[in-house]
Amino acid sequence: MEAVVADDSGFIRSVVSDILSKDGIEVIAQARNGEEAVEKVIEHRPDVVTMDVEMPERNGIEAVGDIMDEEPTPVVMFSSHTVEGSERTLEALEKGAVDFVSKPRGDGPGITAVEDEITRKVREGARASPQTVKDIQPSVEDEGVDASEAVVVVGASTGGPGVVESVLKGLPSTTGIRVAVVQHMPEVFTRRLAERLDERTDLNVYEASDGDVLEPGECAVAPGDGHLLFKNHHKGSTPMAVDNKTEVNNVMPAIDVTLRSAARYVEEDAYAVVLTGMGSDGARGADRLKRKGGTVIAQNEETCAVYGIPGSVVEDGNADEILPPEKIPNEILRQIGGEA
Repeated sequence: MEAVVADDSGFIRSVVSDILSKDGIEVIAQARNGEEAVEKVIEHRPDVVTMDVEMPERNGIEAVGDIMDEEPTPVVMFSSHTVEGSERTLEALEKGAVDFVSKPRGDGPGITAVEDEITRKVREGARASPQTVKDIQPSVEDEGVDASEAVVVVGASTGGPGVVESVLKGLPSTTGIRVAVVQHMPEVFTRRLAERLDERTDLNVYEASDGDVLEPGECAVAPGDGHLLFKNHHKGSTPMAVDNKTEVNNVMPAIDVTLRSAARYVEEDAYAVVLTGMGSDGARGADRLKRKGGTVIAQNEETCAVYGIPGSVVEDGNADEILPPEKIPNEILRQIGGEA
């Protein structure tokens, strides 16, 4: 496996290169800025790129866009763990980056604290298909659907934020639909994701807190430092809880946790949408939801950056429908409306 490492800090370039080399990943070139990064990718055609967000001459976001236009290659971003950093990371993911690593606060050797995450995400990223969702235009035909009891759980990981947004854009708040989003992301990033989705969709989107009640026309995003659970579901009232005791499937938030609680309390009124992502988080929850009469929709392989999560659900035989993102919203509304 071959990689290009782009960062304006020579120290960080050296540390990241050493981390990757120790894991058997050959760093074939380094770049000091976005301009050089694009040039090195075109010249060397690596399997994967690590890209700092903030760089001179051309920043990481601009470089990602140019790479996707010139030589589509999986890109893993390095971002600061701040509100501004989370916003710019989401912009990079929208441009086509497949994943990101949140840098520890402070400078210097702190980067080694996320050594395992770097190597894991670089290896996973190298197997991803770069995807952009700017051209996805979900169709909406059933705005009059009475969805007062329906709860939709949307789960995603690698490559997910843009696809999650495209699905939510096709779900009008006028239907009274209720949505919970579980995207594998750390805290701060999930908060900014919720704000971004609130700005760009018709739903009232917020990051969930313990004790919130999910109301019709709302979407709750699982916080990056906790698992989102439903505590009940009765006569249009769906109270939620946030559990931050321990990781499940080595992640927090976990899709499985939310789907299991949906299977317990929402049952046949629950709809699971499993989207692009590495691993199999969500497969067990989808199985339990199916057993309780819920409906499961999986993103198709052709449009996934990584087919791990939806692929595991499909392999288990639990996907009622396998669709590209632009067709998922209308299928949800059709299912809720009870059409054949």
